[in-house]
Amino acid sequence: MSINRCTICHDAAAENDCPAAPAGTGSLDDAQQSVLGAGALRMATIAVVFGILASTLSAQDDADTKTKGDMLFALKVKPLLKQKCFACHGGGETTEGDLILTGRQEMLLGGESSDKVLIPGNAKGSLLYTSTTRRIADYQMPPKEADRLTEEQTWLLRDWIDAGAPWPSEQD
Repeated sequence: MSINRCTICHDAAAENDCPAAPAGTGSLDDAQQSVLGAGALRMATIAVVFGILASTLSAQDDADTKTKGDMLFALKVKPLLKQKCFACHGGGETTEGDLILTGRQEMLLGGESSDKVLIPGNAKGSLLYTSTTRRIADYQMPPKEADRLTEEQTWLLRDWIDAGAPWPSEQD
């Protein structure tokens, strides 16, 4: 009697004596084991490789988007907001329109005239962006023509909002 390692239960089992083998088939012979074992191993390897590749690409895309948005905010958007917006919307006693732009949460709350000031991922729906393009008659910000944002500056706001409007904490 020969002893084989069963590919189903992985125990040593005498031929025709494996309890895990399908009824009437008994243990698998060496040729069947090697064919099924090699095929199963290839399939498992392919599945693992594709799983790793998919998760790596997804994580990389998320990291790239977050990093670009974070960098855009830190290097361009926050200084722009400080320079052009905080004088009227900095949260002090003279805050215009009950709109505070000094934090992401405050922007999400909106102000007197709208709660759609910041819609992360949707610049075209966010008044923070659309008002700076000066295409909406009642929402042209900053209001003074001399303080008007350049087209490039409006694009910075647009790109930051479309990247999810990340606002890293001061400690980061």
